[in-house]
Amino acid sequence: MRHILTTFFDHDRKADVIPDTDWIDIRFKIFHEYTLKSMLNQTFGVPEIWVFCGQKFKEYTKSLPWDKRVRPIYDLGKERLEEIEDEWITVSRIDSDDLYHKSALFLINKRSMERRRKDVVTSFIFRRNLMWNQIYGFIGYHLRLCAPPPFVTRTYHKPIYKNWRRFLPTIIVSHGRKMREYLRPELLDDEWVFCIVKHGTNTNQLKRGVDPVMYTAQDIETAKRNGAIRTVDPDEIYEILKDYGVSRELSESMPQWIFRDGKMKLVSHTGVTEARGYVTNVECCE
Repeated sequence: MRHILTTFFDHDRKADVIPDTDWIDIRFKIFHEYTLKSMLNQTFGVPEIWVFCGQKFKEYTKSLPWDKRVRPIYDLGKERLEEIEDEWITVSRIDSDDLYHKSALFLINKRSMERRRKDVVTSFIFRRNLMWNQIYGFIGYHLRLCAPPPFVTRTYHKPIYKNWRRFLPTIIVSHGRKMREYLRPELLDDEWVFCIVKHGTNTNQLKRGVDPVMYTAQDIETAKRNGAIRTVDPDEIYEILKDYGVSRELSESMPQWIFRDGKMKLVSHTGVTEARGYVTNVECCE
């Protein structure tokens, strides 16, 4: 069974949220330094990797130095699917700034094999994730109990994925309520397969026009007491993130840019607590 990992990069959306090529450059760097390394760090083997790109910045994204193992996709996979002849394919989605655990593909493939059916598209989502907040230097827990997160896996029998009209809606359906109603995915809570990353240029902030969540030292201490934060210790953060393909150097890095007030701004960090290394205050400058 062929396993395809997909991620939406600057894919065209109803809301024109990608601001400019500066954002694309930052996101490209994040994808190659973090997400792609987690994709290639799998114990199960290297999958086929599709990056969905849009038409607005097509000429620019085509000129970027993509890793040779990455396929920039401008037609949601139609041309590539015409070339594939496998009896089954599994398509998993991850955001282009998030991370896979090294055993993610093994677990996803196992679940896909158990659940596949010839007559329908089967799908499932791991709802339980870690959350790495790069701005404030902590790892917390993330569980969606209402609308499902975007980390959906779908398994297709050949007659289904070769039927473009049947395949396309399963790819472009937005996550949340619409995905739940259309795909009816099975929701799984038993594995920490993904780690979402908060870094200040997240697409959901662009879509909603909101600034990143701001934390004080008191907020972080309260979250620790309530069990929402796993660790703020840099060594412990690295020990966790190395299984998601992150090097020690990158595990200790801070974002340089943040999307705020409709603009990309340079971040200067102040008030770093020596004992724990997390940020208690973030200032922005042009």
